[in-house]
Formats: sequence, structure tokens, C-alpha cells
Amino acid sequence: MRIIENQVVAGTNLDLHGEQIAPEVLVRLFAQMADPMVNHSEHDGTRSPVTRMSNKRLVQRPDGSLAIVVDIEVLDEVEFARMGGFSIAFTNRTIRIGGQPCIQILINPRQLPFEEIARDLAALTPPGYSIDITERIEKTAVADGVIVIVALTVAGVAKGFLSKVGAELFEYLKRRRGGTSTKEPAIQIEGTVDVGGRAVTLLLAVDPSVSATELTSVDLDAAAVQLERMAKGAGVNRAVGFIRPGPVIEVTFLVRPDGSIARAVVEGQEGR
Repeated sequence: MRIIENQVVAGTNLDLHGEQIAPEVLVRLFAQMADPMVNHSEHDGTRSPVTRMSNKRLVQRPDGSLAIVVDIEVLDEVEFARMGGFSIAFTNRTIRIGGQPCIQILINPRQLPFEEIARDLAALTPPGYSIDITERIEKTAVADGVIVIVALTVAGVAKGFLSKVGAELFEYLKRRRGGTSTKEPAIQIEGTVDVGGRAVTLLLAVDPSVSATELTSVDLDAAAVQLERMAKGAGVNRAVGFIRPGPVIEVTFLVRPDGSIARAVVEGQEGR
């Protein structure tokens, strides 16, 4: 596969959007980045990986600015060409409601009003529960493709939270709109499940026809048996799929730590 060496993926100089990352934010971004790290088209983790970045380094350029430099391996030449290059996403500011959060909601502030949503979600949060609302910066974001990620950080507590106010939470998120878009946001639910003693991150795109009430009864642990049957010792660390009406979890592909696809499900071949 083709490797593009010494590519700058972020820096403290003005970027093509006329925006500038402060040095302390860039250092925090560098610390966040896994090495290696896979990238997806339009920052949508439910799509197949397009590139893999490795050998990250934080360098000072001749003009005194800082930059994150990586080597990029192109995994999908067709999609890479369609994208016209690559970009990264990173988390920034977090507003915490309560103490130790049971869920984290990631929102792109270039698409949705971050502080307004944080205030609204604070009003929805019942006493004794806590959530984080976090900025997810995506440089190539377009208002027509709004994605809101709900990460279950403490699965057991999250179930209790969702049973109390989950329907209101998801109904609220579905109603939000980005910019002039009339489309409801795409909601993705992320959590960690145990598959044969191995922690696997499960990322699920919510089918638009799934009701807010159905989402409150989604059980990620129930997907562990399906994942174990599919993985068959493949050493995966991520699984991607959908939540369908019912609700039903439908896993579509598994990903190894290096970003390669361990198993892709052909529609109709894998039982639900």
C-alpha cells in the first residue's frame, strides 16, 4: 500500500479554514492521538478505514510554530481520492454535569450550538447522575452531515440513566439541526464490550426509524455473543454496525488494531 511520509496533519499556523490551534491545544491533541491511528471518510467511524497514520511526532518548524507530523498509509485509494486528502478530528472543551460521568455526548461546535445544548442537557440530567458534553472538532465538517456520538463510559450506570431520561435525551438530540440543514442528526452509540476476555469498542449507527424509546433498551452486552462468533480469534479491537428497530444490534464489520478489516458481513449472511 502507498505510504505518504512526513505529512503535517495539524499545526499552530492559520489553516485553510482561517482558524488557528493554540500551542497548548495542539500539545493536548498530540497526546490524544493513538499511534497508529486509523481515519475514516468524513470522520464517520462507522465507515471502513481510509488511511492509517503512524510515527507521530511533534516538531517545531523554522518559523517557530508547532506541527504534528505523521506518515500516512493509504488503505482505500478510491475513497482517499474522493476525499481529496485527509484530516483529523479531536476533542477539545468538556462541560461536566455532576460528578463521575456515566455517558459522554460528543458534538461538533462547528455544526451545533455547543453551550446551548450543554444547558439543555443539564436540565434533563436527573439528580445523582452525571454526563460530559464534549466538543469534537472536525475540520472538514459540513452542516448537512451532523453526527452526535453518545459514548457509554460506565455501562452499568448508563443503563440506569437511560432508563430514567433516555427517551427525552434521544428525542432532544433527534430534534437538533445544524446550520440550515433540515435533516435530523445521525446518532451513534459507542461502548465497550467484553469479547472472550478482550475489550472491544462497539460503535453503532442508529437507524433513523428507531424510536427514542427503543434506544433506551439497547443492550450492548447482548452483542458480545454475536461478536465472539464473528471474531473467531481474529484479535479485533473495534466492531461497527447498526441499531435497527426492535431494537436489534446488527454488526457489519470488525476492525483489527492496525485498521485492517477482520470480517465484513455480507447482507443476509449473518443472522441477527
